[in-house]
Amino acid sequence: MASKGGGAGGAGGGGGGGGGGGGGGATREGRVKKKLFARELRLIMYGHGDVPNPAEDTVDVMEDILIMYIRQLCGKAMTAAGTGRLKVSHILHALRKEPAKVVRVHQLLAADQELAAAKKIMDLEEVEAKASQAALA
Repeated sequence: MASKGGGAGGAGGGGGGGGGGGGGGATREGRVKKKLFARELRLIMYGHGDVPNPAEDTVDVMEDILIMYIRQLCGKAMTAAGTGRLKVSHILHALRKEPAKVVRVHQLLAADQELAAAKKIMDLEEVEAKASQAALA
């Protein structure tokens, strides 16, 4: 059985650092890992040909890799941002050498706008329906 600490650059050899090897292992910074993306990663892994319920340590390693990537990307974007808040344009700047990812970001932004518009329409319809029911009562 593979251990959480090996292979992904973890500090503590063997069974997950000094905390006893079970439960929510600690990260390099000493914070408790919250498994932010575990459910989604399982689904993504299954969608890309893995077993329906992948091993916990495999999901943990994938999550570590994902979090490392997100941190690196945000670091590059913050460099582009200089001072101030991080914006989508800064993320796009950080991804400028990876055209497929830039296209995907634009697709996701368009889908987000469509979803927001649909929610707005649904909210308006709901308000109108309540208003007409109140008028009838």
